[in-house]
Amino acid sequence: MLLRFFFGLVVSGMWAISSVVTAMADEPTPNTSFAVDPVFNSRTYIEQWGDPDNPPVVLVHGLGDNAARDWRHIAPVLAEQFYVVTLDLPGFGRSDKQNALYSPDNYSRVLDWLVSEYVEPPFALIGHSMGGAIALNYASANADQLTHLVLIDAAGVLHRTAFTKHFVDDLKLPGNNTEGPANNLEALNNYLGFSLEDIDRYPVALDALLQSPVMRATLLGGDPRLIAGVALVQHNFSGRLRKVTAPTLVIWGEKDNVTPLRTGRLLAHRLPSARLAVIEGVGHLPMYESVDRLNSLILDELSGSGGQDSIQPSERLFAEISKQATCDDEIGRYISGHYARVEIVNCKGVLIENSQIDELIIRNSTVEIMTSNIGDGVGRVEVNASMLMVTATDFTADQPIIVSGSRLDLAGVRIVAGEEPFQIGAPSTLLFSVSNVRTPQYARHVHGVFFLSASENPF
Repeated sequence: MLLRFFFGLVVSGMWAISSVVTAMADEPTPNTSFAVDPVFNSRTYIEQWGDPDNPPVVLVHGLGDNAARDWRHIAPVLAEQFYVVTLDLPGFGRSDKQNALYSPDNYSRVLDWLVSEYVEPPFALIGHSMGGAIALNYASANADQLTHLVLIDAAGVLHRTAFTKHFVDDLKLPGNNTEGPANNLEALNNYLGFSLEDIDRYPVALDALLQSPVMRATLLGGDPRLIAGVALVQHNFSGRLRKVTAPTLVIWGEKDNVTPLRTGRLLAHRLPSARLAVIEGVGHLPMYESVDRLNSLILDELSGSGGQDSIQPSERLFAEISKQATCDDEIGRYISGHYARVEIVNCKGVLIENSQIDELIIRNSTVEIMTSNIGDGVGRVEVNASMLMVTATDFTADQPIIVSGSRLDLAGVRIVAGEEPFQIGAPSTLLFSVSNVRTPQYARHVHGVFFLSASENPF
């Protein structure tokens, strides 16, 4: 039952990612051809725009049969200055469709082939949604091939459970008459009788499932969209982000309800040379919803004249330290700045952003922390009977982080600890996405769900 439920949510999310808009008629047309790629040994559709003597740009589309048509408002504009190559990824659009393992790693191999046949490196690489994940994966292994990397609403970076939790934020569920992610998630857990993280208590060999043609046919119907979608949420980018050294522009739709802006903030903060541009009022498909703005951002980036659309939190921190901030029985409190101590008790919907907090106490509250630094090496951090979501944030403390009876969702988080990173009281759940934990004894990438107790603490 849990497996069917998980696939149901992932599939629903994949349908959202693969939502397409029909291309308009009477658009400029590229030079088109078909070639047999050596990865899937399938007939693959290729488009070439512009003068091959111009600097090259490769475009990688997202999930869905619109495929390279998604670039029809962008490729002609880029082709005025660049040589543009794109394709219908195998399994999509006009390319052959098979019951094959359409994974980010295999698609990166397809890009290797495409570049070897049609492009003279170095080149600029642009990917949207699933294509953003493929571009990111390729860039982590081919840093010397790229002049620029542009990621547009990239999917698949968060752990699959974090992705699924985000997707249910917009659902209207039985018994839920309130707004907000925490309320939706609580209503879902009550409705199902278990929490989303609990699915990970029952090991499912998704990698083995994806590798087996029989299992792909049985459980996924051999459908390329489902295979690619499950392979995408199963992919682990831990340890890869630091290898992406190309100048990177991360573009995100402010109102993307498919791949959360949280992912964009994570990427902009953790990639070695990245900045974030948020397009206001736009969802998951800026190539249709905000064509002029998207084209302007891309052209500015490729020409080297891109502006500073985001500032890293270390540059925003308040110069003067405040003694203390206290939240007691409040809703929607916003905290930003440098504090010696922050205490949050019986509060809902607290947002901590761009902050340096030396000591942090959270009890019986729901809190979100973004792009901040917590702990000063000796400061105490305690989370008790609370729900905490943390993105692109550093924790530094000689003392363990005290966690008791809480659920923590940590994405792009770096923890530098003393002898042990966590001290567990009542059993707690920690969900990690592309995060890192370092102690004097070890350094490890963490991407998964951990169920911790006083007697069972793998950290």
